[in-house]
Amino acid sequence: MIIYYLHHCNFRCTVSLLYVERWQIQRRDTMSKATNTAATKRNNRKIHARKFPQHQRESRLAKKQEEREEIKLARAANNMF
Repeated sequence: MIIYYLHHCNFRCTVSLLYVERWQIQRRDTMSKATNTAATKRNNRKIHARKFPQHQRESRLAKKQEEREEIKLARAANNMF
């Protein structure tokens, strides 16, 4: 949106828009990092919970363990020859 205004307004308008944009960036920078970190962790937990419901998580882990055991057996057999 700002790019559109920059092309179609006069110089005074562009300066004021740049000032507003710069002010918004400064305002964003002053937010506490602790708040941002907490929000990020909370969002990541929600995303992970949506990706893997409890019953699917358990079955997925069981399958992965079986695959790892098969790979170990195959590697051991290959090392013998």
